Amino acid sequence: MQGRKPFSWQPQEGPGRPPPGPSTDPGDHNRAALLRLGLAFAVAVFLASSAPLPLVPVMAGSLLLVAAVASAVLALFLGERPAGPRLTRWDEAAVLMAASLVMDLLTDPAAATAALQALSAGAP
Repeated sequence: MQGRKPFSWQPQEGPGRPPPGPSTDPGDHNRAALLRLGLAFAVAVFLASSAPLPLVPVMAGSLLLVAAVASAVLALFLGERPAGPRLTRWDEAAVLMAASLVMDLLTDPAAATAALQALSAGAP
């Protein structure tokens, strides 16, 4: 008789548990896409926060632009269709690009230029 493996990495079958294998529920794909978006925003803001305050929106916008391009390239290589019943990486790229544009709109060009000149002059 073969017993249950209590520490097995594979999910055990039973009532209330999903069957093993890839999920076909569009909600799971949407949750994963939203998680990737949240992670991209968090990493961009975290990395941008190391810059002086006037440069934070500039850096965050640039990092979000890089994430948008990476998401679009990945969608292209994976062969995802731009429109579908669930969120795709194309949708992620569009949201990241829109967030990048919003960050660029929030940038004060005069303050950012002054901060860059202060950094290039060696001021802390």
